[in-house]
Parts: sequence; C-alpha cells; structure tokens
Amino acid sequence: MDLQHRKQKIGVTSAPLAKFHMITENLIDSYVSQGATAFSQGQFQAAGRLFLAAYQKSKSLSKTDPKLAVVYANLSLFYYQQKRYRKAENLLEQALAILTDNNL
Repeated sequence: MDLQHRKQKIGVTSAPLAKFHMITENLIDSYVSQGATAFSQGQFQAAGRLFLAAYQKSKSLSKTDPKLAVVYANLSLFYYQQKRYRKAENLLEQALAILTDNNL
C-alpha cells in the first residue's frame, strides 16, 4: 500500500495541515505586530519575548519564506537594543539573504 492509500485509510488529509500552517502564520504575524508595538513604546523586554515567540513559531516555515525575514529583522532590533550587536548583525544578514533569494 502506497503512502497516499495509507493516508486515506487513516483519514489524513492535507486540509488540516494547510489550516495548521495558516494558523501558525497568523500567530507569527500577531507576535511580530505586538512586538513592534511594544518596541515602539519602549517596552523592550515585552517586545523581545514577542519577537522570540515569533521566532519559535517560524521554525515551521520554509527557510526561504519572506515571513522568516520579517521575524529575523524584528528580532535583530531587539538584540541591537540590548547591545548584542553580533547576534543582531547575524539575523539581519539572514533576513537580507532571504529577501535577496526571493528577489524582494
């Protein structure tokens, strides 16, 4: 029995997986948005927690997903503010590489 037949037999479809990815992406967007708001209000620790939460959730994204670049760029702002310049620079370089790979 091939994989497709086994999936059908146990009721696995791609719809739940697609829904999971959509929820994950919405959650990432929410964390980034809330983090940016907190950062702009000077609530740097709260912003850092939110950016880190977005980073954790973004691990399920493709390594070339532009959304990952947004997560990296925002997290780099937090690290820069914390004077963790090497970490901030590394994240910005990764964000730029993703955007360049996507011709953005």
